[in-house]
Amino acid sequence: MALGLPIVACAVGEFVAYLEDGHAGLLVEPGNRLAFAVAIVALLRDPDRAFELGRQAERRIWDKYDWTRQVERVEDAYRTALGGTL
Repeated sequence: MALGLPIVACAVGEFVAYLEDGHAGLLVEPGNRLAFAVAIVALLRDPDRAFELGRQAERRIWDKYDWTRQVERVEDAYRTALGGTL
């Protein structure tokens, strides 16, 4: 995602949250090799869409999942668990 490349992944685990199907990548049914291939071919045939998905993926990873944001979330969780003191 950080490289700004389009992503096709199976709709499992964190991929669902990270990619938001159709916004920052394409998700397919787990184990469905045909759907996976079809999604890849669709992006190869539509370079504008592939570029836009890659752009959205890069923006999303830096806006929501960079280390600074992750540290802030962990600190907030500890602060809450400790009753507001940290």
